[in-house]
Amino acid sequence: MKFYKLIPFIVFISIVLAPQVFAFKHEDLEKIMSTLRCPKCDLSSADLKKKGADLSQADLRGANLSEANLSKLKLNGADFTKANLKGTDLSQADLSAMLGYNEYGEIDDKIKIRTDLSQANLTGANLNGANLDDAILCHTIMPDGNRVYSNCLNSNLNKANLTGAKLNGVDLRGSNLSMANLQGVDLSGANLSTYESGGVEGKDAPTDLSQVNLSDSNLNKANLKGANLIKANLKGANLSGANLDGAVICHTIMPNGKRAYINCRNVNLSGEDLSKVNLDNANFTGSDLRNANLNNTNLNGANLTKANLKGANLSEATIGDTILCHTTMPNGKRAYINCRNVNLSRENLIKAKLTGVDLSGANLESANLKGADLSQANLSEANLSRAYLNKANLNNANLSKANLKGAEMTKANLKGANLLGANLGMSSSEHDVAMTDLSGANLESANLKGADLSSANLKGANLIGANLDDANLCYAKMPDGKEKDCRK
Repeated sequence: MKFYKLIPFIVFISIVLAPQVFAFKHEDLEKIMSTLRCPKCDLSSADLKKKGADLSQADLRGANLSEANLSKLKLNGADFTKANLKGTDLSQADLSAMLGYNEYGEIDDKIKIRTDLSQANLTGANLNGANLDDAILCHTIMPDGNRVYSNCLNSNLNKANLTGAKLNGVDLRGSNLSMANLQGVDLSGANLSTYESGGVEGKDAPTDLSQVNLSDSNLNKANLKGANLIKANLKGANLSGANLDGAVICHTIMPNGKRAYINCRNVNLSGEDLSKVNLDNANFTGSDLRNANLNNTNLNGANLTKANLKGANLSEATIGDTILCHTTMPNGKRAYINCRNVNLSRENLIKAKLTGVDLSGANLESANLKGADLSQANLSEANLSRAYLNKANLNNANLSKANLKGAEMTKANLKGANLLGANLGMSSSEHDVAMTDLSGANLESANLKGADLSSANLKGANLIGANLDDANLCYAKMPDGKEKDCRK
């Protein structure tokens, strides 16, 4: 017998005796079964029905589930964003939204966790009898090969290519469209405003359009209220009738091709080139401007309160009247310039050097100023209610008409301080009542004329030479520890 006549027999034997080959990765199958988290894993052709898996709230973002068997499985609240579901058997599978838990660990019918199929590919998938109630089908390729934009609320369209898509009238509230390509897209009448949950599906979420290409798009009458448009490209876009109320427009290319800097609070512009830009009166409160190029930039009147400018280039920048309060400067040190009427509530200012700083009218409610040096500082009409001023140096500080209700000022130095008309009474809220604590404080020669010290703790305080004319000391604990009796 010639050898070539044996070839078919050898091939047959090889096939029969060869170990069975699976398309999926066994380690990925074990991972999804044990942890319910397997993003980008390979489960192609896997028979998960046979495993009897409950994949509710499973993380399968970007996973390959092509030709897999998911028939009759519970898939409530699962995340299939960008997943490959080509030819997948989803017949009679439950992909409907599920109820979530509230802060007390109780199931809450107001909290929905929806199955997310945004950007997923369902070409040729079997959806017979599947429950897709309230599932996210946004930029999703359906079994017939067509794209759908159904139920796009809070959908994930990060980096999606939506060029030329028809999204007119689509509800995209709270969606993540960052770095997506929306060039030439019809978004007329679309809702891209902040999603206000009202307790449903978690926290309120602004629609993220940061770094999105919206050039030449149609945004006629679109609702962009509160949307994040940081670094977005709107060149040539039609914004007629659009609602931009509260939208974050910062380093954004507007329809005329020019950059705009409106509402730049708490944005990340680290390393950005902002040289020669007119930022007159722009608000960069709390923003990250580390290593930014601000060479020859006009910052006149700009608000840089709590901003981080470490390593930034400010050469030849115009900074007249610029608010640089609690601002990290290029050298890494804090600056306190033009701090009038700024909001520093709840800020950590422990041992801050604020000698002579003008903080008049500033909001320092509940701020931590323990051990801070505020000598000769101007705090007139400032709100220091419930602030922590323990051991703070307020020598000769101006606290006239300041609100110090409920402030902790144990062992603070207020020698020579002006507290004319200041309010040092108790502070009450729906949660508690706080007495102003001046125990052990040095108030020598302080001007407390007309001040409200009702219920304040002055035990052990030094009031030598202090002016207490017309001061209200009702029920205050005096330096000797006795309470001032105001009963007639």
